Amino acid sequence: MNPHVYNPSQLFAQSMIYEPLVSYTEGGELQPHLADSWTISEDGKEYTFKLREGVQFSDGTPFNAEIVKKNFDTWIEHSSLHSWLGVMNVLEKTEVVDEFTFKMVLKEPYYPALQDLAVVRPVRFLGEAGFPDGGDTSQGIKEPIGTGPWMLSDYKQDEYAVFTRNPNYWGESPKIDKVTVKIIPDAETRVLAFESGELDLIFGEGVISMDAFNQLKESGQYGTDLSEPVGTRSLLLNTSNEKLADLRVRLAWI
Repeated sequence: MNPHVYNPSQLFAQSMIYEPLVSYTEGGELQPHLADSWTISEDGKEYTFKLREGVQFSDGTPFNAEIVKKNFDTWIEHSSLHSWLGVMNVLEKTEVVDEFTFKMVLKEPYYPALQDLAVVRPVRFLGEAGFPDGGDTSQGIKEPIGTGPWMLSDYKQDEYAVFTRNPNYWGESPKIDKVTVKIIPDAETRVLAFESGELDLIFGEGVISMDAFNQLKESGQYGTDLSEPVGTRSLLLNTSNEKLADLRVRLAWI
């Protein structure tokens, strides 16, 4: 549950605990989240965020510009680890303007900066008590303390993780008290656990086979749904290759 690294972790679980400054919503629209609003300088290098007031981490400590800067500076320190995210390559420095105003300064204009800040990791916020003594979260964290609607309340490696409601959550509280995520490596065993009533929900890409999904759907006993496509795959063929230079060969791939 370290929000600043990639493995081993799950995006959905990190998103339950940690939140971004801005949210990327349906239709590509950016919405305020932990930041109420923001302004961008005329040269496109300075982003000034007005933070949402009254937000607390799950341990009751305040969310403010100081903790935002601490998280940002941690990302900057390990920018090479996050070089896939464009904003990390142009992030120069940060500044606490006042308790609820934070400034991000870029080396050069970068138009998708706000979109980059909406991703699940590594640009979400860990509470002060979650930082290790040396401050280097790439080596691990003390506790998964976030501002999100859920807290990790129990965990047993390779067996389960239990999430309970964050009593200090600033937004709309979840309608259920607890979510237990069971770790079941085998897809067929997941289906059996679902059919026996051990599981209430199976969710995710590739967690069961399409054949198993269709069988559950066609049984008429369960509610099923498929999302709209969430990604695009590109196949690039090198036409300088002697074999791929033949159009017929390339068409055969379609």
